[in-house]
Amino acid sequence: MLNSQIKICGGSGVLVKTGKEWKIKHYVLSMAFPNDTIPESK
Repeated sequence: MLNSQIKICGGSGVLVKTGKEWKIKHYVLSMAFPNDTIPESK
C-alpha cells in the first residue's frame, strides 16, 4: 500500500530475472476508494 498525493494506492507486478538482473515485466498501480462511494446496482 502506498499513501501518496493521489490517496491510498496499491500496486502489483511481475519481475523477471535475467542472469543477475531483475527487470519489471508488468506493473499495475490502482487507486483504492471506500465501497460506500459506489452506488448499488439495481
